[in-house]
Amino acid sequence: MVLRRLYTVPGVVQVNSFGGPTKELEVEADPNKLQAYSVTLPQIVTALGNANVNVGGREIAIGQQSANIRGVGLIDDGGTYDITKGQDVSDIENIVLGQSNGTPVLVKDVARVYVGYVPRTGIVGKTTMMT
Repeated sequence: MVLRRLYTVPGVVQVNSFGGPTKELEVEADPNKLQAYSVTLPQIVTALGNANVNVGGREIAIGQQSANIRGVGLIDDGGTYDITKGQDVSDIENIVLGQSNGTPVLVKDVARVYVGYVPRTGIVGKTTMMT
């Protein structure tokens, strides 16, 4: 639908689209639960980093261009054979953050883990036709 509308703009000769939404597993900590379990945000960041040795980024600006950076994580999201199908957050939810009264405190005890998406970026160019 968007492509059809773009083609109706005077001077638009071609529209090139690429990529798609980049999946990201998000951890949203609950401040009240953090306090109840005596867990800090740095503890969560450290535990997630230790459980997922490889890390990724979003993009690196190179002049007027950008390069997308992706890391191959070790945490399984259930998309082993098809990464677009990965929606399983249990590996992250079950990462141990510490212990409280001898009981392990897991990420799911203090945070909500869900599948989100990196905000999309776009590129626009204009070519002027010479007559």
